[in-house]
Amino acid sequence: MTNIEEILHNYRQQKQKEQVSAAIESNRPQSKKESDHKQINPNENNSELTQKNILFFPKILALLVYILKPIRVLLHYILLPFDVISNYVKSTPIYIKTSQQIDRIPKIISWTIIFVLWCLLWSLAISVEFGCVFLIISGILFICLNTRTRDKLEGEPSAYSVFNENCEAIKGKPQTDEKVCKRC
Repeated sequence: MTNIEEILHNYRQQKQKEQVSAAIESNRPQSKKESDHKQINPNENNSELTQKNILFFPKILALLVYILKPIRVLLHYILLPFDVISNYVKSTPIYIKTSQQIDRIPKIISWTIIFVLWCLLWSLAISVEFGCVFLIISGILFICLNTRTRDKLEGEPSAYSVFNENCEAIKGKPQTDEKVCKRC
């Protein structure tokens, strides 16, 4: 089956190439008579402009439409789910049960936006051959920004109590006090 599909695909590509080359060939002027082509002065009022005077521009536009049609179709199918989702969101009532959900929604959106922007910057850095350095610097920044410098919150387990469940003294270390070893 794949062999037939490949042959059909190659045939279609060949036909498209032939159509494009035929369109380009048909746009070339056959004769260079003065009567066929006029000099157009943009300062004068040229009311008698016809397709004969401007032969190439409509064909270029047709070629551009032919080339850009798959992109338009692709964008339509990419943006269609967003339209369906937005219509669904507009038509459904909003029920919020807790304030925790209200706080969580912007956090998810903001982290998604940050991640997408980081990916865009990384791809830009890769394109200028700076991707590895960008990745290392952003990794160091991520580690530094996520290292806790604040005091431990109430009920939050400390790293000492997580790895030392019974809060036993470790040889060579100072004695632990209840404040450090307090578990949630």
